[in-house]
Amino acid sequence: GDAPVQVLATGLPGINSLDFDDGGRLYATRGFLGDALYEIDPAGATPAKQLLEGMGGLNGFEIQGRTLRGPLWFKGDLAEVNLDAPAVTVIASGFKVPAAANLEADGHLLALDTVTGEVKRVDPATGIATVLTRLNPALDNLAVAPDGTIYVSNMAEGVIYAVDPKTGDHKPINTGGLAVPGGLVAVAGPDGGTVLHLADLFAYRTIDGDSGAVNDVARAYASNLENPMNANADMGRILLSSWFAGG
Repeated sequence: GDAPVQVLATGLPGINSLDFDDGGRLYATRGFLGDALYEIDPAGATPAKQLLEGMGGLNGFEIQGRTLRGPLWFKGDLAEVNLDAPAVTVIASGFKVPAAANLEADGHLLALDTVTGEVKRVDPATGIATVLTRLNPALDNLAVAPDGTIYVSNMAEGVIYAVDPKTGDHKPINTGGLAVPGGLVAVAGPDGGTVLHLADLFAYRTIDGDSGAVNDVARAYASNLENPMNANADMGRILLSSWFAGG
């Protein structure tokens, strides 16, 4: 609790994914409240240096050597960037909304499609992708352990899954249910009980007021739901609003 906190960069709303290269240089992106790639001074002595802009939402990326590989959220592509001569090169296409990409030990790229819930294995040389497994939609990020196990996070569930890299078999390693519970409204249920309608940031959910049972109505990214943050009821309808999505 007493560890010092050092600010490395300021004025970068929406700063999201980050990684070090092998030499300790730090890179980060803004993917939603902005769209740019930066090099950040790990000592915090100099301002962040913008390298690229308007890439299409470079999200959860990984650097190997001086090559950055990651997903373009708004374009449905995987891309790579040579950090010594920054430019975007598309290496695979055909994703609905790719959320993250990480390398396996053999050089293959693992990538998530948050809309479909697919974990795909991609050959970066050919761009050919195969589906390793399917999880529920609203996948956010992944990490590859030294033994090859793939850990995948689901932002709508608050759950991390362990995925077998050979078989695609998967299991949750923690319990979830809700993600980022925000605004809620209580209404009378059809059988006289109470139903809570919850804006859960990455999902719109109802909760039985007596049993606590949770029901998914819609998930962000897998539907036209826009990151709900507050909820209200009127005339038999539910109003969801989001300052993040501006809707």
